[in-house]
Amino acid sequence: MSNQPDGICGYAALGLRMTAGGRLGHPAGVSSSYLFSDRVRQWPGDPGTFGMPQPFEVYSAAKFDILISAAGNGRYDVRMDFGADINRQFDLWSNGQPGAQCVEGAIVGTGPAIGNTEHVDRAIYVVTIGKNVPDPK
Repeated sequence: MSNQPDGICGYAALGLRMTAGGRLGHPAGVSSSYLFSDRVRQWPGDPGTFGMPQPFEVYSAAKFDILISAAGNGRYDVRMDFGADINRQFDLWSNGQPGAQCVEGAIVGTGPAIGNTEHVDRAIYVVTIGKNVPDPK
């Protein structure tokens, strides 16, 4: 889903661990990838071959990190960090206040739209947390 007239959206699937201070984030030195629907590849990818364009092209992913901490009363502080190719770092907001809000099991907030040509100033970000897998260490 996208709030952009061109329909561009993105997502990341990543493993997070509890950090010192009770925050949920990446282990030190580990980053993940953020995929975009407008970064496409003609599959199977060789010139002159047939196939549908594949959105969310994995070889064009942006580096991405996230840090989440509970702020209380169903609110979460969420810091999003997009790597050098996008070079944006920001915190999510909701209802005009810093921090994202828990809505039906998802953490929802707004932040700056990220892209080369913006059609809106703000974008909606949704964070869902899947099954808790214990750290094997």
